[in-house]
Amino acid sequence: PTALAPATGDLQTDYPQVVKNLEAFIKANLGRNASGEAALILSEIYSEYKMNEKATEALGQVLSQWDDKSILYYVMQMRTGDLWATVENCEKATSYWQVVANSESFIATQAQLKLGVCLQRIGQFDQAKSWFEKINKKSPNSSEAFSAKRYIRFLEFKSKSKGEPMTEDKAQTKTNKADKKSS
Repeated sequence: PTALAPATGDLQTDYPQVVKNLEAFIKANLGRNASGEAALILSEIYSEYKMNEKATEALGQVLSQWDDKSILYYVMQMRTGDLWATVENCEKATSYWQVVANSESFIATQAQLKLGVCLQRIGQFDQAKSWFEKINKKSPNSSEAFSAKRYIRFLEFKSKSKGEPMTEDKAQTKTNKADKKSS
């Protein structure tokens, strides 16, 4: 038997017909489960070759034609969010994860945790904390809740070490105290 040649790192050399065949299959079967599964496979191939935007395009094409809120739908949403997060685009990633996080899917708490982490990363601390707290209420004994509790403690520590943001009430109180001292 002949040995398989190692991957070259060039998509066209390594998979000369596979990508074209998968793209054609997806196009011909939009709206069917098979197109979703093919898009997931294609997204993995594209991701291996650092072509995450093409991976998200393949999934997006299928998602735009998808009516069924099945497990496959949520897996594709999650995967698309993961791909955007890989290229550090939290804004796009969160839009896909929110669909899953707001569902009753078995992967909703995973999406909530990812949302919280990404929102924290871009400085939206209150929204991040809200997602972490939601996990603790819904699944207090899950591994996601364990992680969420750690993130909440970190956010609380961070807000204490930096000092709380100045609100109008606190600013007014400080101004009043300063006025009284000067009189």
